[in-house]
Amino acid sequence: MDIIITHELTDLDGLGAMVAARKLYPQARPVFPGRLHRMVRDFMALYKDEIKIYQARDIDFSRVTRVILVDTHNLDKIGSLRNRLDWDRVEVILYDHHPHECLNWVNRDKSSKVGSATTILVEEIIENGISLNPLEATICALAIYADTGKLTYRNTTSSDARALAFLLDNGANLKVINEFLEESLTEQQQEVMDLLIENKKDIDINGIKITLFWLECDNYVMGLNRIVSKIKAVYRLPSLFIIVKMGNKVEVVGRSSDEVVNVGQICESLGGGGHQGAGAVQLHTSLEKAKREVIRAIKETVRPPGKVRDIMSSPVRTVNPDTRIGEVEKILDKYGHTGIVVCENGEIVGVFSKRDLNKVKEHDLLHSPVKGYMSTDVITIDVDETIRYAQKLMVKYDIGRLPVIEDGKLVGIVTRSDILSSYYGMKTPHQHLNRYGSTLVKIKEEKYDFRRVLKRLPGEVYSLLNVIRREADKHDVRVYLVGGMVRDLILGLENNDLDFMVEGNIKYYLRALSRTFEENYTYNDKFKTGRIRLNSGYNLDFAVARSEVYTSPGALPEVETGEIVEDLFRRDFTVNALAIGVDSQNWGTLIDFFGGIHDIEHKKLRVLHRFSFLDDPTRIIRGLRLALRLGFSFQDKTNLLMKEALKFGNFKRISKPRIIKEFSLLFSKKMDRRITGLLKQFPIFHLLDLDPRVDESKFSIIKRAECILDYFRQKNYNIKEWLIRMVVLLDGVEEKKLANWGLNRGEREILTFPSVIDTIIDKLRTNSTPLKLKKLLEGFTLEQILLLLIYTEGKERKQVYKYINYLSKVDLKINGHDLIELGLKPGPVIKEVLDKVWEAKVDNGLKTREEELRFARKIIGDKLK
Repeated sequence: MDIIITHELTDLDGLGAMVAARKLYPQARPVFPGRLHRMVRDFMALYKDEIKIYQARDIDFSRVTRVILVDTHNLDKIGSLRNRLDWDRVEVILYDHHPHECLNWVNRDKSSKVGSATTILVEEIIENGISLNPLEATICALAIYADTGKLTYRNTTSSDARALAFLLDNGANLKVINEFLEESLTEQQQEVMDLLIENKKDIDINGIKITLFWLECDNYVMGLNRIVSKIKAVYRLPSLFIIVKMGNKVEVVGRSSDEVVNVGQICESLGGGGHQGAGAVQLHTSLEKAKREVIRAIKETVRPPGKVRDIMSSPVRTVNPDTRIGEVEKILDKYGHTGIVVCENGEIVGVFSKRDLNKVKEHDLLHSPVKGYMSTDVITIDVDETIRYAQKLMVKYDIGRLPVIEDGKLVGIVTRSDILSSYYGMKTPHQHLNRYGSTLVKIKEEKYDFRRVLKRLPGEVYSLLNVIRREADKHDVRVYLVGGMVRDLILGLENNDLDFMVEGNIKYYLRALSRTFEENYTYNDKFKTGRIRLNSGYNLDFAVARSEVYTSPGALPEVETGEIVEDLFRRDFTVNALAIGVDSQNWGTLIDFFGGIHDIEHKKLRVLHRFSFLDDPTRIIRGLRLALRLGFSFQDKTNLLMKEALKFGNFKRISKPRIIKEFSLLFSKKMDRRITGLLKQFPIFHLLDLDPRVDESKFSIIKRAECILDYFRQKNYNIKEWLIRMVVLLDGVEEKKLANWGLNRGEREILTFPSVIDTIIDKLRTNSTPLKLKKLLEGFTLEQILLLLIYTEGKERKQVYKYINYLSKVDLKINGHDLIELGLKPGPVIKEVLDKVWEAKVDNGLKTREEELRFARKIIGDKLK
């Protein structure tokens, strides 16, 4: 059985959502969980014959297999139904518009941030082409109107409006809706309202009107909130407070639709609370003193709104997208601007800031057109908007300037400095400034419950996390699991990299934790990182939450202690910028600031800011490794930035050993056809000042190399596979190129080996005897032998296989000392005799030491005759 349920004290949105859910799940039974809101009770009294809603007593809950839960995600709010359902057995589908974290007991969460839960279900009804009868449409419209304040509350969205349009098209009755939403006052409330109207005072703060009403009553009056709302609606007041003394208490209730008047803040300053548009406070004082206190709080709290047109700069200097950044720099310097608007054919296409310029200059990109490094997601503002709203936009999007629009045309620009001068009277507002010109992600903290997911970890790892948690609690630090393990935990992949971020005294914490594990630890004070090596084989790597500044391309960063958001922002891709709390305060809470979960779900690799690959070009190699390992693709802007960095970047300062380390990781795994496509798109060998031809024709040799590597692996040969793959892709490297790569002699010889392969092949054709073949190949490493197998064919390859599979394993049991004991004098003749014994062993199969000595004695006898 399927049932549809909502919260106790069911309101109109709960009722509307249940009715809409019944259209999507026609076999499900709507069930009231308990008490109803008065308006729902009144509505059901009239329409109970047309709307079938069950009571809990009518349901056999042991038969329930699926629950459609609407307008709440809190099981504490569904009354007795929480204990009457087996939540481990039933499937749960959730439709809710209230913010909530990931719920592990929900199978499908269809929630959305809209004004009404009913809206979410109506949207699905529209998608499925389902029609409603006029009564159903009326109930759903009533729900949306009620929960959005007739589309006036600030949580209202365009989705709510579209849903209402559909419902009106399906016959929603506005007369019925108005009757139920227009609550009439009681006789007592109406009398109090009439008396309040007689006692009023308007307060004007630079054009901002706030009206006060007051009254002293002998009896207690219920429903002051309804009275204040009624006065506001009847007299169309933007902001008002009513002050009513009842007994020894004074009740103050406020309402406002003016964004400059924050009722909640005013009430909070008096000891109460609320939100932007509504608030209340109870005072224990006289009526007159209460009035004075409210007026004082209003004057101290409310600030006059200025208009953008009053502070903007005009006219606006602009450049076109193809303007060189060097020319833009001259304009900014000449006029003292901190940014400039980029226009094409009269349309705004971007903004380029001084911070963008500074980053570009670090990377020697002044010759590039501005279009490659401008911010393209341009936020604009209307000329008649308030300065307060302009400030909100700047804080929300972390931008320093807003192009000003009037009638669709660019008429000015307002900067952070303009706002500070007119509004704050100080140099910088208290906000987190992004150290990069602009991000490529929306910075919004999302939290998910991952406690159950953590339990999927191997038991030993889960136990380690609990030890880390206990020590974190003892020493008052916050600890987060970060990096690839978080990503792979979500994907269900194995990963043993235990990387942790610490907020607090990391050195003190490491010392304490190492004592608990009874292990030593290492600590780097410059980078504020540490490691504990456990006997179990696990390495625990810790780093303080920090921000990084790259002073030049490829250089190691300068480290500053920072916040968790700064630490995660410095990482390469959003999928790697996730953290799971492992201290008790945050245990199992996954934190996602940059949409990493979304990108994992959509299999996308997205970089966090536009200068990421110029700051650290090795991130491009890591990106390719992730793309190959996870089967992900690059987000469009990320794709473009990788190509731009490889084309225009300056890689002279980057450490070649760092690049080689990343290449060794990239090429440590088996290559398939995807590698040629990626290397053709992203010529990463430019980082080593190399430009090999990598196209589809290269794949045949890659395929052959992988087959031979598989063969060597089966033989348990210890091969540096990454070097083989790199040689194949590069067709070898000149010795002079390897000077500062940080390779040992053997590795350099492998990379340069293709230069001598043709000579070796010629010798293979003329050295056909086993002994000659042995002498030709025995000086080469396994990697060089493997490369010979890759680059040879036919008879020559068979010879190499013969050597590696048989001849290289033929060893004599006798040596030169044995020959001397047989009467042979030291000298070159010793080698000659041993070679002949070796040939005889290969040809005639000498099996024992005695047989080898007998054959050697015969040769020596012939020589001594």
